[in-house]
Amino acid sequence: MNFQNHFQNHQNLHSFGFALNNVLHIKQPVNFPPYLTSIEWHLTFHPYDDNDKNVFVLNLLAKSGSNDSNENNENNENNENNENILFCYDISSIVMYTKSLYSNEILRFGAKNIKIIEDGRGYRGYSMKAPRKTLVDNMIFGVNLYPFHLGATNIERSIRSKNVPKNLISDLINELKNPNQNQADVMFIIQGKRLYVKSSILILKSDHFKLMFNGNWKETKDQEEEDKESNIKYVIEITDFNYDTVLSMILFFYTEELVINEKESFIKYFNNLWNLFRLSDKYLLDDLKRVVKYHIFDRLNINNAAEMLFKYAWKWTDLKEHIIRFIVENIQYVRNSKGYKDILANYSDNPNFLKLNTEIFLRLYPEESFDFIN
Repeated sequence: MNFQNHFQNHQNLHSFGFALNNVLHIKQPVNFPPYLTSIEWHLTFHPYDDNDKNVFVLNLLAKSGSNDSNENNENNENNENNENILFCYDISSIVMYTKSLYSNEILRFGAKNIKIIEDGRGYRGYSMKAPRKTLVDNMIFGVNLYPFHLGATNIERSIRSKNVPKNLISDLINELKNPNQNQADVMFIIQGKRLYVKSSILILKSDHFKLMFNGNWKETKDQEEEDKESNIKYVIEITDFNYDTVLSMILFFYTEELVINEKESFIKYFNNLWNLFRLSDKYLLDDLKRVVKYHIFDRLNINNAAEMLFKYAWKWTDLKEHIIRFIVENIQYVRNSKGYKDILANYSDNPNFLKLNTEIFLRLYPEESFDFIN
């Protein structure tokens, strides 16, 4: 099989592709050589889809870039590493493309055309399908990767969902509402509702609460609020976050899993997510903050990027930087999205609108381009 490598590395793009001849006559899958970043990428051209002979398939599979000499013994660890890859690369950060070798005709396939796959050998990645009628005899098959997903978001293993059974979550919530079930000695009061937690859990999971309980903390003495047999020693009233946000924080302490009701309206779900990030930032909860950040980035797309930036992310440098880079690299789609048009129509509601737009503009057209003005 004859093919040539095409590699490009720019500030805003990592790209690799392979030129292939006699494409229309190929009957068997073609495995291109791996492309190495911090991850080992394997691109495969399948001339026919198993279920539709009028369709071809491109698979992009990924695994840890390190060499594992003892593959069998380290299989479990490798699978864990491979699972993390998907957290570093959401679909919106990858574009697959096909290009005629002797013309400028190019077809790009983005998030709407790509799905996540697993091949059963520890490889996880992405797959797209397209009509065979778009093929020509001499072509380049390639992939564009955005570099800020290659390393800027280093998601640790603890972020992987542990899939705690829903009935256990329900039981835990009921326990947190009942001071006599879990021998709690801390009572949270939020929006008139109460949650009961063990101080030992809070101390273990949060330096903020550890300092709070070890400092000059006034224990609860008001027996009119609690039964005299109560174990409650500490009362914490939270007024700047809602009940659902605080509950999600406490559930994370117990389960190390982010529990947010995704069946709620999209707006309410995102508000809860951003509130939880704000809470984790205020209380210095690094593990929770990292997990929430992953969920935010995982849900970032061309339709909500503008709202994320102008309404929320501008307050935090790491979030703002990530989302601005995403917008810059997808500007042709973001600027035509309903989300951006809504922000534009109500720009006065966003006090940082001009500043953020200027920053985006300067990323697209660096200041050096305007030196002649000075």
